[in-house]
Amino acid sequence: AGGTRPGRSAVRGRRLDTYGDSLVKTNTIISSAVGRRNRKVPAHMPHMIDREEMEKLQNWEPMREAWQQTSSRRFRSPEDVQYAFAFFYWVMEAAAASGGTQRAALERFWARELDSNGDGVIDTNEFRTLAAIVKGGAVSDFDVMEVLSCVAPSGNATRHTVQLPNGAVVETVSVETPAVTLDGVLKCSRTAEALKRKVKERAPPTHTIASEAEVAFEMIGDDFNRTQEQLD
Repeated sequence: AGGTRPGRSAVRGRRLDTYGDSLVKTNTIISSAVGRRNRKVPAHMPHMIDREEMEKLQNWEPMREAWQQTSSRRFRSPEDVQYAFAFFYWVMEAAAASGGTQRAALERFWARELDSNGDGVIDTNEFRTLAAIVKGGAVSDFDVMEVLSCVAPSGNATRHTVQLPNGAVVETVSVETPAVTLDGVLKCSRTAEALKRKVKERAPPTHTIASEAEVAFEMIGDDFNRTQEQLD
């Protein structure tokens, strides 16, 4: 009976390229989630993988089912997720677009920089720190009240005037707020954007993109003379 040539697909009538097809499959999933871009293929070499980031990637909703299917197969398939390609573009593009990842970063910042006593809400002093982040520097009482009106419209800010013995007059403001939580702060677009910007500024760089002139990668064949030229 007429068969197919070795390396040909009986269904598609073309050479099987499981690696290339898996790259296309993986790129399609990423593009559908974060947008189409020109993406390059990582070198076929050992790579260091951050296990925590890989766990997040494998639980990322747009790709979760594809990972499960990949791990269930005994042999390579064109429908597999390409491991290195998926990981690098998760770090470079998809992680930042993942709401869960951004939320986790905001929660860490909230606990470390704002909710200093760890009670889950921010008090008067902590609220002033929030106002300073929104303002981008030192704040006045007016700035505090302005942020309060956005974050907690039902809150109250009371001015207190005190005359010092030397005749100087000092005005202070006390802020009485309902339980201001992270969710409440994020409902105000102004404070939400300020927090996201600050988190991004504080975050360590996830990657650098080197010039192609700094990268040397050669495919070595079985032609000795050609290989010698490449190595020279």
